[in-house]
Amino acid sequence: MNAEQAANDICNVVNSKKEVSIVFGKEDRGLTNEELELANKLIEIPANPEYPVLNLAMSAQIICYEILKASSDDSKREWRDYPEVNSNQLQRLIDHFIETAVDIDVIDPDNPKKIISRIKRMFTRLQPDEMEASFMRGFLSGIKKKIK
Repeated sequence: MNAEQAANDICNVVNSKKEVSIVFGKEDRGLTNEELELANKLIEIPANPEYPVLNLAMSAQIICYEILKASSDDSKREWRDYPEVNSNQLQRLIDHFIETAVDIDVIDPDNPKKIISRIKRMFTRLQPDEMEASFMRGFLSGIKKKIK
C-alpha cells in the first residue's frame, strides 16, 4: 500500500483506540525478510527509479506528513489527555531543543542555515500537549547532563 492509504488505515486504527507500530528499516539495507514477515502491512514510498533509496529521516517525514493529512480536525485532539501547550511553552521547548542541538554539535550556531526555521515549523505542526512538552524538555535536559 502507498503512504496515503497507510495513513488512512493508521488513523482509523488509532481512532478505534488500538495501538499502531510503524517500523522502518536500516538506511543501508532496509528490513530483512524475517522482519518483513512480522509486519501486518507494508508501506511503499515511491522513489526515483534511478536511485530508489530514501534515508530514514525522509521516510519517517513522509509517513508522518501523510498521517497528519489523514487525520481530521475532530480526530486530532480527541485522544489528548492534557491541554496543548501555549505559545510561550512551545517557544521554550523549541529554544531548549535548538540549544541542545548546538551543544551536541548537530547545529553550527555560526551557520545554522535553514534548520532552525525548520525545527520551529516542525514543533509547531506537532502541536504537543503539556505532558509531551514536559517529557521532551526532560529528555533534552538528560542529554545535556550526559554531555557535561
